[in-house]
Amino acid sequence: MNKSFAPAPAQDLAGYLKSYVQEILGEEDPGVVVDHYHTPDIEWHNDGICLDRGRLVAHARPARKNAVSCEVEVHDTLVVGNRVAARYTVHATMRKGHRLSNEVYMFGELAPDGRLRRVRSTTRDVSQKGGETSMSAETAAQPEPGTGTTTESAVECFEQQLEQYVQFWNAGTEPEQRRLAAAVFADGVEYRAQVGILSGPQALMDFRSQFAAHMGTVALRLRERPQVHHRRARLQWDILTGGGNGDGDGTSFATGTDVIQLDEDGRISSVTVFLDRAPEGFDPEAHH
Repeated sequence: MNKSFAPAPAQDLAGYLKSYVQEILGEEDPGVVVDHYHTPDIEWHNDGICLDRGRLVAHARPARKNAVSCEVEVHDTLVVGNRVAARYTVHATMRKGHRLSNEVYMFGELAPDGRLRRVRSTTRDVSQKGGETSMSAETAAQPEPGTGTTTESAVECFEQQLEQYVQFWNAGTEPEQRRLAAAVFADGVEYRAQVGILSGPQALMDFRSQFAAHMGTVALRLRERPQVHHRRARLQWDILTGGGNGDGDGTSFATGTDVIQLDEDGRISSVTVFLDRAPEGFDPEAHH
């Protein structure tokens, strides 16, 4: 651990609210930050969407990428026994230049060691007018897609999940791939391509491993920014093979488009794949 953390939520709830957001956006290992303030079985229900430890940790990287700074203005806090409540406002300055503000109403349950183990929160947009848009609660610390809106913040959150989807296909080790699969895919995710229909994260992991074993070094790269609306995305990709380090310096093997749908928890529930340019010698009729 490279720094001293603030006290646990039971000792200083206001300090936790301010410090957690700053630390999750900082340079410390996000897993260390999450574990300092929350139990391993943490469940954070934000506007009806449940985030467990893995998802809190997984969202730190895109949050750090999209948010320049984040400030928390604490209005009220209450700690009674193992129950806590707070009202605070999160002000986030995004890399694109706009500033977002959300008022958060949070109710939580403490573990015996003073860390949070259950949280329920709801948010209210208090951003100033003039082009600014709202964000989901715990703005940059816990960005979450799947709200069903098409605001700029919802698009950014969806894009963060899509970024992890691309990372899944490019993961170089099984532990990394398994970690990303847990963060990205719903348990019953369905993947439909011309080569067949796959169900469940493990089937997608096996498919990726078999393809890489057959083709050698493989990298999936986006051809342009994904199009997003109403929990659905259109993602255009290029598969590159033969690159020495997998950084995109290989030969184009095929191009295609994935149509992706998120479930209510913000995880990918279905992927439908269309080939824009099939691999050389590929016979689509052979797979029907």
